[in-house]
Amino acid sequence: MECLSLRFFQKNPDKTIVNQDGVTFEHNYRSYDHAPAHAHVKGNGPNTRIDRLGNPIDNTDLPMSKAQRKVYKSNRSKINRKLRKIGKWLRFN
Repeated sequence: MECLSLRFFQKNPDKTIVNQDGVTFEHNYRSYDHAPAHAHVKGNGPNTRIDRLGNPIDNTDLPMSKAQRKVYKSNRSKINRKLRKIGKWLRFN
């Protein structure tokens, strides 16, 4: 397990997944953020957390603004791929 964790963090991208048009999608898994795999969305709307499909992760998180959703849609495959990788890592740790 330790080898898998080390390999994940060596290949894991920078904290910022996407930074476009004043909207930032980040993950905090280098500092052992909690499950489920999610991204923190900041800028041009409310700060919120989303799952890999773009939905708020629980009922305390607000939906993304129109500007945030536009950036999400143009980077959906990249965000989905990174969060899927984090989800796999979480299942093994």
